[in-house]
Amino acid sequence: MDSQLGDTPWETLPERVRADLRDVDLLRTVWARRRQDRPQQRHGAARRELTRDRVREWGGGADLTDLLLTGESVSGEPLTGPHVAALAGRVAELPEGEERRTGVPDGPPLRPLRTALSTEHTLRLARAATVPAHPVVRAAHTYAECVRVAAEASGEETHGDGAAWTLPWVLASRVLQRADLPPLLLDPGTPPPDPAGKHDHEEPLAPLVSHMARLVTGALRDELAWNPEEAVPSGRPVPPLTAVTRRRVLEHVRSRRGSVALLLSALDPTATATVTSGD
Repeated sequence: MDSQLGDTPWETLPERVRADLRDVDLLRTVWARRRQDRPQQRHGAARRELTRDRVREWGGGADLTDLLLTGESVSGEPLTGPHVAALAGRVAELPEGEERRTGVPDGPPLRPLRTALSTEHTLRLARAATVPAHPVVRAAHTYAECVRVAAEASGEETHGDGAAWTLPWVLASRVLQRADLPPLLLDPGTPPPDPAGKHDHEEPLAPLVSHMARLVTGALRDELAWNPEEAVPSGRPVPPLTAVTRRRVLEHVRSRRGSVALLLSALDPTATATVTSGD
């Protein structure tokens, strides 16, 4: 299994999460081959265009797009406490999110964290961003820890709207791009991380890991399909309903995976059912 898992045992992850991570790995292999066959400028243009449109849907601007896109040198850039503090400082300077575009799911606007983070907070985030795990698992750990840190630093309760904080998306996207994966395309439907202090650190985080894996596969598919000749003119983005519908259909098919496996096993005890990207 070529999964970039690092030191995290594959067997400790729930099967549904492993299936989503396998999906990421398989599609990334296809994406990597395609990237070799087309100019680097086109690859960068696809990523910037798609990220910019998603940020605009959320009411963000060019500064947030730049923060989510790190460039090619990011893999050699250490994510230390001071580096996290510098990123948090840039996020704090972002303007408040404007109204979202028509058709975007309801939810709170993006909120940059204005409160300066303590050294303890930045070190916590740096440790989360370097845990030995699959990049998507590591990104989910980073996102979850950052939502908690933002709540602590601001003195606010998240009430399940952690997706509205800007800093968790920026840090999680850095983690992914260090592993040569696309940044996360902001999604108001992201499940909130469970409170810290749970004895089982994998199971409570499983919904978040699965959700982020699907966001990554969606971003990879969008980059593979991007065509500059067919790109929608600036100011007229593809309706978000298209992306949401595709994700819901895939989730529905995945939810029926167990039932299909039971039917197949009645015919052949060794049969299994798997849903992968592109099905």
